[in-house]
Amino acid sequence: MKNCQDIQADLSAYVDGELSPSQRTDIETHVASCPGCRQKLAELKRLVAGVAELPKLQPAPRFLAEV
Repeated sequence: MKNCQDIQADLSAYVDGELSPSQRTDIETHVASCPGCRQKLAELKRLVAGVAELPKLQPAPRFLAEV
């Protein structure tokens, strides 16, 4: 059984869809019964969504790239 520290270490990979189905189930089961980890997951999801909304960077002008 994973503890909160184990779960929180895997939350980023969970949000990014990088975990196996059994690992996802472990996290979902834990988060369903742990308010602290549920809050950490919600915060991480908000952070990822916020970053996704940032404007895309434009390439540097050619004259800057030559310096």
